[in-house]
Amino acid sequence: MSDGKNGRKAGEAGLRLGKRIRALRTGRNLSQERLAGLAGLSAKFLGEVERGQGNISIDKLEKIAAALQMGLNELIEAGHELSLTELRAEIARLTPKLSPTDAKIIYRTMKIMAEARP
Repeated sequence: MSDGKNGRKAGEAGLRLGKRIRALRTGRNLSQERLAGLAGLSAKFLGEVERGQGNISIDKLEKIAAALQMGLNELIEAGHELSLTELRAEIARLTPKLSPTDAKIIYRTMKIMAEARP
């Protein structure tokens, strides 16, 4: 896939990362301009990253991750399938960060799902 600007092909990893950043940004109701401002980047550059165009430095990825209030490892783990053990560990790691209301909602959801299984 050519980026239409300089003829470079967007790599599959860059495309996946760009989609992940866009999904995280829109999930937080942030515009490209707002996220770019929080990360100290231009909106034009962020748009290119979200489209998987060009290359992005680790430094700039760290800035985007910080602006999204997450660690770099969380940002780039997109597409990594967790084993059941890893998944349970990740749930346990995230649970203390939940508000009491969110914890109750997740508990109820999990309980409904677990009890629906034979």
